[in-house]
Amino acid sequence: MQEHELVNKIKAGDFHAFKNLFECYQLEVLNLCLKFVGNRVEAEDVCQEVFIKVYQSINSFEHKAKISTWIYRIAINLCLNHQRKKKQMRFLRLDDRETQSNSDINDLLMNPPGEQPDISLEQKEKEKIIWESVNSLPENQRVVLILQRYEGMSCEQIARVLKSSASSIQSRIYRAKENLYKKLRPFLEEF
Repeated sequence: MQEHELVNKIKAGDFHAFKNLFECYQLEVLNLCLKFVGNRVEAEDVCQEVFIKVYQSINSFEHKAKISTWIYRIAINLCLNHQRKKKQMRFLRLDDRETQSNSDINDLLMNPPGEQPDISLEQKEKEKIIWESVNSLPENQRVVLILQRYEGMSCEQIARVLKSSASSIQSRIYRAKENLYKKLRPFLEEF
């Protein structure tokens, strides 16, 4: 079924068409959410919110871009909103120390499907340091870096998702890599 036809069926209230859309993009959206949120349970919640928002907003989709681009944009916005809320809650709970490690994301990074589970503790520590550094980048740099490095998107694809120019995205990626290098420089001798 063509994308245009699928979207029109969803707009007409065809639940099976929406189910097809969900099945087509669920795993991609969940993986994206996991990269932003870092916790599988929270990523699943955000992923569910993404598809609720897609269903509620499908009538506003105008076929100016691919449906996947539109869904990615919704996912990124909801992930960023989730992170902001989480930071606010952490700030409000003064007695709350570090509430949760990024163990879920580290496990995913360290044990992708098909790899042996005997990855060294040292490698896991390196990944933790890298992810902490990525997560400490400014939001606009973190988003483009994750989309480019971990989602494998080109500058043009990221530009469509973020409704920006490709040159602006290239500049953000450059600044993100430069800032990431500065943050990781003290660890480079250890790596």
